[in-house]
Amino acid sequence: MNKKENGERKLTEAEKIRLEAFTEQVAALEKDGYVKTDLTISADKANIIGPLYGFLTALPFIVLYFIINPQPLFWGKLGLLKTTLLVIFYFVLVILHELIHGLTWSRFTKNGFRSISFGVIWRSLNPYCTCSEPLSKTHYMTGSLMPWFVLGILPCIAALIIPSGFLLFIGVIMVLSAGGDLLIVQMMLARKSDGELLFLDHPTDIGLVCLEKKQQ
Repeated sequence: MNKKENGERKLTEAEKIRLEAFTEQVAALEKDGYVKTDLTISADKANIIGPLYGFLTALPFIVLYFIINPQPLFWGKLGLLKTTLLVIFYFVLVILHELIHGLTWSRFTKNGFRSISFGVIWRSLNPYCTCSEPLSKTHYMTGSLMPWFVLGILPCIAALIIPSGFLLFIGVIMVLSAGGDLLIVQMMLARKSDGELLFLDHPTDIGLVCLEKKQQ
């Protein structure tokens, strides 16, 4: 997801610079005839409704797995070492999640990876990725959904084929982690227009803004 948490928090210097550039960019687009609509969400909504969206997409894989392979996900106890390794592995996947966002969006930007920024909200240890260029609906949604697909859906599919309880566990966790992205995509899909739509990542809040230019 982009920014995992919004609300009152102290912005870093990099975030302040991105917010100033974002404000100027939106003002220029509005001067050019675009109308801005905020598609940002609260941290509470992202943390409650987002995982629900993720769970709904993961549920069919969980049901199918136990139909195909009616056995426990793991044999024996995990133990302290295995649990620690799983936690470390999870944080690596979270970082990879944000990197996939950036790599995908950079394919659709004029300035490539230079338009992508990363950061961490230290009080909640949440990394995030943000794109400084406006993108089309298709391009923004592709970048938003790519971590959900690569780190979540593909491992779930592989878990059914092998079968592997570990892959299912990883896939489900990463699908749940992408729930906020699914929520944002749902809001984007609700935006219909016969004119031009651009979507610009918000540099500090969870979500983005929609910029619409009506046909003359």
